[in-house]
Amino acid sequence: SSESTSNDGNGSGGVIVRVSSGAEGLSNNNSTTQQSQQQTTTYRAKHILLATGGYPTMPSSDSSNDRSIARHAITSDGFFELKSLPRKAVVVGAGYIAVELAGVLQALGSETSLVVRKERALRNFDDLLSETLDDEMERHGIHIYRNTEGVDRIVVADEEGEGGGDGGGSTTATKTVILNNGEVIEDVDVIIMAAGRSPMVESLGLEEVG
Repeated sequence: SSESTSNDGNGSGGVIVRVSSGAEGLSNNNSTTQQSQQQTTTYRAKHILLATGGYPTMPSSDSSNDRSIARHAITSDGFFELKSLPRKAVVVGAGYIAVELAGVLQALGSETSLVVRKERALRNFDDLLSETLDDEMERHGIHIYRNTEGVDRIVVADEEGEGGGDGGGSTTATKTVILNNGEVIEDVDVIIMAAGRSPMVESLGLEEVG
């Protein structure tokens, strides 16, 4: 289904489009096409805004360290699929999603650590906000690992002698998180990667419009 309004008929004004099945692609003549079942609709406007949403990103290189992270951590979306409260959790990220998840887990009773690449979370926000948040998280018992430059690798307890956490280990075994600054977090049940999201633009044909 779709709904659109326009202030004129020649595509020189603005267009508001609400679609349920998403945009099919863009062209270089100020238009976007939306495909739904047996109907194709093209919208033309001087300015087009596509709010496609995003998805959480994970390390994707072929290095053994990145594979260990992708294998043994979950994304921020995976948080909502947890079937029980982890005894000890590590949240990786410095944005508001990471902060929210760390706060929820700590409030529910998990022993929670927050891993940030630099000095503190939300560092690009207003200083008063980020500094106050930092103080409050520590006051509520969240352990903050600072200036880590992120996670180097994850090792699962029963795999230490079989490839350093890069093999097919048990999903219930505790994990060790090794940070890029050399710090180590041991005996972890769940690691949540909330270090960034990517836009859902793969099907839009952006490379065709420049």
